[in-house]
Amino acid sequence: MTKCISQYYLANPKEIILSFIFEKCAVDTVESIPNSDDKDLNEYGYLRLSIEYELKEFESLTDGPIFSRPRYLNLLGIISFLTDEPFEVFGSYSSSKVESKGIEEIEVAKTEKFIIEGVDLSEQLSEFIKVLNSSKDYEKDLVFSLLDRWRKGRFLEQDTDVSLLFNDEATLAYFHVLELLADQHSNSLKRKSKKKN
Repeated sequence: MTKCISQYYLANPKEIILSFIFEKCAVDTVESIPNSDDKDLNEYGYLRLSIEYELKEFESLTDGPIFSRPRYLNLLGIISFLTDEPFEVFGSYSSSKVESKGIEEIEVAKTEKFIIEGVDLSEQLSEFIKVLNSSKDYEKDLVFSLLDRWRKGRFLEQDTDVSLLFNDEATLAYFHVLELLADQHSNSLKRKSKKKN
């Protein structure tokens, strides 16, 4: 097995300083994309998402996006929720490389930090990551599904500001969030209602 890291760069839409490590993934803020032209500089820098994965002998580095995509979507959901910015899946520059060190060892996201437009929310970020880390797998799956639907709804809502074209789809995405939450609590509500009868 060969250890590899895929990195994705998202243009910051506003002043965001974010860094954390979660499940062999790291997010941090950088000023520029390595090996890019000066014309690609963004006023607020970039969020760099680093995702560790392993390749078998018969797999190629170009297969990286296949292995990193699920965790990339999870990170997009977390970041979109924290920043209230609907980052899109295809709006990033990406690269993959073979790396002997893991995410924990390379120079990314050593401390948890979250500052958005001058407001320090690092404590809230630490609590959020702590809860995610202590969650069971099925709970994480639910959270990531909720966050992905929320991100999609926000994206459609942003795109619909001018034309109202995606209003129905955005509303439907938010109803899916409510539906997932309702399904989680339906059995306990049924038990409580039976006890009251």
